[in-house]
Amino acid sequence: MKVLSTIIILVTLLTLPYLSAGQDEMPQDKTGIINWLKEKFPNMEISEIIPEKITVYCKVVDQTGAPVDGAKMKVSRSYISLPNVFDPVVEDEWFVADSTGMINFKTIVEDDVDIFEIEKKGYEFSYFFSPFYDLNEDEAMEAFKQSVNQPIVFTLRKLGPTTYVYKNEGGGRFSKPDSFVIYDIYDQGLYSIDRDLTKLRVPYRYDLILDVTKSTAGYTFKVLPVQDTGSMQAVDQLLYEAPQDGYFKEVALTLNVGEELETYLYFTSRDPAVYSRMKMELTATETDLRFRYETWTNPYGSRNLELEPDLPFDLYDKLRKEAEAALKSQKLPPEPDIPAMIASGQYN
Repeated sequence: MKVLSTIIILVTLLTLPYLSAGQDEMPQDKTGIINWLKEKFPNMEISEIIPEKITVYCKVVDQTGAPVDGAKMKVSRSYISLPNVFDPVVEDEWFVADSTGMINFKTIVEDDVDIFEIEKKGYEFSYFFSPFYDLNEDEAMEAFKQSVNQPIVFTLRKLGPTTYVYKNEGGGRFSKPDSFVIYDIYDQGLYSIDRDLTKLRVPYRYDLILDVTKSTAGYTFKVLPVQDTGSMQAVDQLLYEAPQDGYFKEVALTLNVGEELETYLYFTSRDPAVYSRMKMELTATETDLRFRYETWTNPYGSRNLELEPDLPFDLYDKLRKEAEAALKSQKLPPEPDIPAMIASGQYN
């Protein structure tokens, strides 16, 4: 590793003057050390010990590619090199994007550089979508050596309008091959029913049928719509707006014993249609298929699934009751102007 070799050279260089000539001859500034090195080691590349600083070019954009003016980027660095004997180490430093979204900063090539945080009000940053998320140390350092014409691009998600979203979570296991599991967005729960739906004594209100079959290798997990208007799709990423296209009448996932799977199901159900997102975490064992789920349902018929955070309880309770009453009667409640309601404090 370069850092280890740098440490060894540093220790050697900083102790040799004391051992050979006494402390009075020890250079007291960076220029003095460089000149001393050139004199004592004329065949040594000084850049190997005192590396040149490079300029790192970054650009912050939103999901549409538009530059994000004023975004703040936190650059974290930890390093050991000869210049730091006289220059203090800066571990964390904030930089601000200009009107073109550009952020430039200087660093030493051997620095261990990380960018975990980018902030701006009204935007969201996830390190999991960072260009460095899947890179090892050497690959990341090469990525930092970009030019002004090829900056490293970081994406912030510009937040859209938020709304009240019906949210629920739970879990369990699929272990009965003779039964379906159904999900009801109104009652917000999973129920086990007979696979022969003609045996039902009362009409169930439900939105999804979850069908699990077991083989010697593992499990097949199927998700089926209940109504003719229902459809769904499975994707591997969190979307804050339900997709407009790409839905199917059935989604089938397979897991071998010992495998785990995380996926997002986006589905439409009811009439008039409502949009929902279900996060499923599945684990296949020898005896059953275990799962955890979270669901978000927009009761207003909109594809927007960006829930309003920290709603006042009275307002949350009002919206919940309105949504439940409407879904129960197969209607859609009028979508409220939540920011205006919060600003006025009038919820009734």
